[in-house]
Amino acid sequence: MGPFIWSNLVAMPPPSGFIVAVAVASRPGEAFVGMDNSKLYRSTGGPFTEVAGFSISSLSDVHVTPMGKVFVVSSTRAAAHCLAADCSVGANYTTAMTVSTADFFVSLCGFGERVFAVGSRDSGSTGLLYEFDGVSAWTKVSNNLGVASAKECQVGPGGEVYVVGSLGVVRYDNGALTPETIDLGGQPAAGWNSIALGLGSGAIVEAMIVGGGSGYRFARRDQTTSSWSSLMPLTTGSNLSTVVSLGPTEFLAAGSGSGANRFMSWNGTSWAPSVPAPPNTISSVRDATVTDAREVFLVGNDSSSAYTIIRGRR
Repeated sequence: MGPFIWSNLVAMPPPSGFIVAVAVASRPGEAFVGMDNSKLYRSTGGPFTEVAGFSISSLSDVHVTPMGKVFVVSSTRAAAHCLAADCSVGANYTTAMTVSTADFFVSLCGFGERVFAVGSRDSGSTGLLYEFDGVSAWTKVSNNLGVASAKECQVGPGGEVYVVGSLGVVRYDNGALTPETIDLGGQPAAGWNSIALGLGSGAIVEAMIVGGGSGYRFARRDQTTSSWSSLMPLTTGSNLSTVVSLGPTEFLAAGSGSGANRFMSWNGTSWAPSVPAPPNTISSVRDATVTDAREVFLVGNDSSSAYTIIRGRR
């Protein structure tokens, strides 16, 4: 489809101090960025403007549905959601909590209007899964996913939820949990951070997880066996924090590392540095989102630890 044209975006009013953009979500015509100053920002194509009156401490992730419902979670028990027609004002957000005082949220995912949240509990960081009830509350659907330090989730076209933890992947489907093995192929252990599904004709065509450990780490899903195989690491990088699907077989991964290799693309057969690469004004990528195959957002911080928002369009 061609290369992306990248641009830097700003938040208004500018966050004071060394504030980092930690999460981003988008739908056609609208995008949201969460900052580590507890604030939420919204854009409809231009600069991101603050959602006045919104605040949630330890903000960790944000998600927007195709109909414009907005969900925000913190790395505590607290979450917030907006089901109103206008999610540009904080007064339209409602606070919700985890079921147990021992649980805390980590990240969000969704498919259509269904929204899930990955969580964690206890000293072993046992992975949890919550689902929003569509009205006002989060329902815990799994108290133990079988993966520790759960990081991210993605929802498949059949409603099944794939959760990546630091050491593995599990599939949740209507109450049933199925671990999906990762064959390291003799490579050193990896710490997995992010998962993306490439969909086509109502099915998963390709899927990837990324992370770090002896360089950038990648693993690819075998759709027939429902297992994963680790691809060769890229030793010039350090850690990949996020991967997104741009299409059934096209993926973009990003994290921290040398400038030339900080952004990696999968073209259907192999991973290679993205060309052209996003601007070096973003030195460490925290999160990414895809509006559609023609638009992607990356957020994180620059070399001075200040927030950065990058948009790519093609």
